[in-house]
Parts: sequence; C-alpha cells; structure tokens
Amino acid sequence: MSLIKKMLMLMSIVVFVPSLILAETFYVIDDFNDMDFAFDNAKVPGWFAFDGGNPTIKPVSKTTTNKFSTAAGKSYLHIQGKTSNNDWYIGGIGRDLKKDISDYSAIQVLVYGNGKNAGKFTVQIYDDDDKSGKLEQDDKYVALNDDQFEYEQEITWEGWRLITIPLVEFKDKNPKVGTNGLNPDKLLRIQVIFLPTIKGGGINLGLDNIKFIDEENKSKQLVVDDFEDGSLLNNFEKKESWWTFGALNLKVDSDDSDDPMTSNTGKGILKITGKTNEWYIGGFGKYLAIDASVYKKVQMMIFGTGKDSGLVQVEMYDDDKGSPQMDQDKNFNPIYDDKWVAKVPVTWTGWKLVNIPFYKFQDLNKTVGDNVFNLDQKDGHSGLLHFQVIVNATKKDGIANIALDNIKLVP
Repeated sequence: MSLIKKMLMLMSIVVFVPSLILAETFYVIDDFNDMDFAFDNAKVPGWFAFDGGNPTIKPVSKTTTNKFSTAAGKSYLHIQGKTSNNDWYIGGIGRDLKKDISDYSAIQVLVYGNGKNAGKFTVQIYDDDDKSGKLEQDDKYVALNDDQFEYEQEITWEGWRLITIPLVEFKDKNPKVGTNGLNPDKLLRIQVIFLPTIKGGGINLGLDNIKFIDEENKSKQLVVDDFEDGSLLNNFEKKESWWTFGALNLKVDSDDSDDPMTSNTGKGILKITGKTNEWYIGGFGKYLAIDASVYKKVQMMIFGTGKDSGLVQVEMYDDDKGSPQMDQDKNFNPIYDDKWVAKVPVTWTGWKLVNIPFYKFQDLNKTVGDNVFNLDQKDGHSGLLHFQVIVNATKKDGIANIALDNIKLVP
C-alpha cells in the first residue's frame, strides 16, 4: 500500500471518531473532597456564603470523629446553626456556574439528616435571560432580569440519603421577570438556602456529591424534532426536514415564551389544526434510516384543547428489503417493509408528556415484510426508515386542534 493511501485512511479514521463521543451523564458541582470551600464570590468556581443567623458551614473530613462522615466520601459539607431573630432564615451558600446543563434532567445530592427537626433547604437556580452573563438582584436578593427557580426539601430522616430533584419540579419564583421557562443552556448560578423546620429553630445536616445528572438518559435520546429552529421544511431531500400531506394546517410557533403554551416546552412548538368529514385530516413525515435498536419508546409533548382535540397516530417503518429506500404502492403503503402504528386520543386540556413504548405499536401490514420490528442496521439493512405523524378527528365529521413538541426516541 502506498504512503498516500495509508495517510488517507488514517485521516478518514481521525475525522469520523469524534462523532462517536457521547455527552457526559453527570456534572459534579462539588464533592468537597479537596476540602476547599471559598467564602469569596470573586473566586471562580468557589462558593460564597451568606447568613441571617449564625451558621457554621465547613468541609469536614471523613477522618474527623463525627457520625455524619461514616457514609460520605472523603469529605462532605457540614452545616449547623440557628436563626438570629427567632424567625425562619438561617443562611445559605451559592456558586456561579455559567454552565450549559442541557444534557441533564435533575440535581442529585447526598444529604445527612439528624432527625425530624434537622431542618430544610431550598435549592435555587438562575438562568441568564438578559444575556448579561451576571445575576442582577434587588435589595431583597430577588433576580431583576432573570428567572429564579426553587425547590424546597424538608429533612425528616437520620443518616445519609440520596436525593434526586428533577429540574421540572423547580417552581418559578419571579413570574413577572425573565422568560418564565428554564433555559438550561445558560444557567448562571446555583444557591442553597438553609431554614429550620420550626420557627426560631436550628439546622444540623450534611451535604455531599452535589451534581447535575442525566436521569432521563438525555444524552442517549434522539430528538426527532423540538421545533426550536422555527421551521418545518417541506424538502424530501433534506434528512432533517419533514414532508407534509393532507389538509392539516401546520405552524411552527416560536414567538415570545411569555406565551403560556411555550413556558414549559422551549420557544418552538408545532401548532396543528384542521377539519374533516371523513375522520382523516393529514400528517407529516421524516426520513431517518438510522439504527434505532437502543431506543424503547417514542416520547412527545402533546397540547390538547378538550375531549375532542384529535387523534395522534404515530407510524414507524422498518427496513425488511435491505434498502435505504421504501417502495410504496399507489396508496402510499410499503410494498416490502413493515408498518408499525400506535394511536393516542387527545382528550385533555393543556400539555401532557406522552410515552409510547415500542411494544404498543401494532403491525398494520402483516402480509408484507417479516412482521418483526427490525430497528438495527445489521446485514445491510437500514433500520428505522420513516417516522410519520397522522392527525385525525375523534369524530367522522370533526376537527383537530392540538400542538406537539419535543418528539423523541428514548431508551
């Protein structure tokens, strides 16, 4: 083999390897193993502390004679104190992160409780809505321009316990400010506020291994479309584009997220309306040709407008012929490949997260293909070829009025 051919082969290997790298499944905010806890806001990424009472906040080594340390790591953070004015507030800690946490779905922390009155803590997270790169606050430390989300955890147990807090459980505490939706790509700061369980009481607890985690396997999910780009392109040649058919009115709405419809979904959603006198209204599809064997269900958010909002029919076509192209008859049914279908009647009002396990899909053309859900790309097959969404009315003479967002394949 010539030197030039060897170099070309090596270059091709170098080019393609990075595409196999997966996102991290967790991000450690602090495990306190370095015994470093800086009370200095200027130190990055150090912590800063604030107090209304007289808390003692310090890293404690596992080797210290202390019952808290027996199940933690090398060290942990010990918080102890009481209110100074017979009230509720004791103090807190904070850390500026300026971190994209889009790959994570929850905060996880190891917590040591000292009984039913050990205290409670509030986790606060702030995103950067004004794109200033800093958190501006009023004289009561409420964010002026950015969203402030909070979750409160009461401690009622003794010993160490692993706590997982899904990000969707955080509540917006300043709804008149920011976008009112957590923007995970621009997280500014995390804070933990310490409070007594009873008014005028104290707190005595331990924290360790504070981290963001990928509880939903977000790093392993395939986003079919989240509509954040504001488009639904009718271009069959582009793999990332959809084709449309029927009489559906499709609109990707990416307006200001002050709209309550987009407050929990991201800025882009797909609004779907239509009417019929024969059940069927229309649909849209996308060419994939991927190995989907690692996935187990279809997940999407569906917005309903009442009991007769419409019927969502999800269709997936696998490759039985061993070809990246799907041959169809005049009625657009596959000639060689299986057609798998699952139906979701939309009978609710507002957003709902819908999960459809693959085993719920039914083979609608049993005289074609091998009647097996072949999602891998073994032996020259192309795996999952097509993904389609059909929208029908729930009545023969009816309408559809729904919205979709965050269509995914998930493990």
